[in-house]
Amino acid sequence: MKKILMLTVLIGALLAACGPPAARESAPASSKPTAAPVSPPPATAPPPIAYLNPLTGLQTEKDLSGNRPYAVMLNNIIEAQPQCGIGSADLIFEVLAEGGITRMLAVYQDIGKAGKIGSVRSTRSYFLDLAEGLDAILIHAGASVYAYDALEVRPVIHVDGIYNSTIFYRDEGRMSFGYEHSLFTDGKLIAENISKSVEQLQHKNGYICNMKFGKPSSEGGLPASSLKVEFSGYKTGIFDYSGGDGLYHISQYGEPYKDGNTGKQAAVKNLLVLYAEHSSVSRDDPMHLDIDLVGSGEGIYACNGKYVEIIWTKKSCDSQFAYRLKDGSDLIFSPGTTYINILPIERKAQIS
Repeated sequence: MKKILMLTVLIGALLAACGPPAARESAPASSKPTAAPVSPPPATAPPPIAYLNPLTGLQTEKDLSGNRPYAVMLNNIIEAQPQCGIGSADLIFEVLAEGGITRMLAVYQDIGKAGKIGSVRSTRSYFLDLAEGLDAILIHAGASVYAYDALEVRPVIHVDGIYNSTIFYRDEGRMSFGYEHSLFTDGKLIAENISKSVEQLQHKNGYICNMKFGKPSSEGGLPASSLKVEFSGYKTGIFDYSGGDGLYHISQYGEPYKDGNTGKQAAVKNLLVLYAEHSSVSRDDPMHLDIDLVGSGEGIYACNGKYVEIIWTKKSCDSQFAYRLKDGSDLIFSPGTTYINILPIERKAQIS
């Protein structure tokens, strides 16, 4: 009986030993690696909006297109040199005043960055055409009789330094050259105080600057490494192209035209010479001029060391200049600053 019992226990033990491994111990872990969980790609910030300065075609940090630019009347006689703020202007017009002298209208889309500007002088009626065409706020100190009459009836937003002292000051260092050459303003001073004088700082009626930027129309034009623009026996401007920076460097009165803020020679990307009818008026001063900027005329555009002939048009006193090539296509500016000389029809720029 004991032998039978021991045999039964032995057989049971053998059967248990021959069973599947899972019955004896846990199965070994698989040697195949387990894939790590896939994380979602990190969220990417949307690309920044590219704002463009409507007067230069250059990128800006904020949208300036709805803001009226500021157009400041600058003195340009020898005693008033160096001018301040010309290096930060987006657009400069140079036009005859009287007696062979010229004045500049320096235009700034973002006035807060302009720094010291001046010296500031009086305006003429044709400068109103330039400012109004840009829907700009005109900054000046006095005006001719004709210009004051026009300001009474035309909707030109302006601040006159003769009657407004919030944005103007006298530079004592300039008074030795003449009291009339000592009036200055400042970009930050204007930005902080102009709202107290001017209510309408934004463009209205859907105004959009019509300057077009891209590959300049001068490509394929004739050589223009230097331009001599003779306004009178008193004032001649020289514009020399530099391939190093791709700009026209400006000289006048026989020396570099420097910004008094930086000491650097003024230089621009785009250069225009417009020919317009000039005539004398005698109501307030026999030397004062009238310049007909309404209608059309010829001119030249230079950029990157080459130039092309153009046609300018201005439909009314308050309309913009439109620039076209002789074939009727729109003039394309290179992104950058622009200098516009307005010359009498009988005077022509010398190009070499």
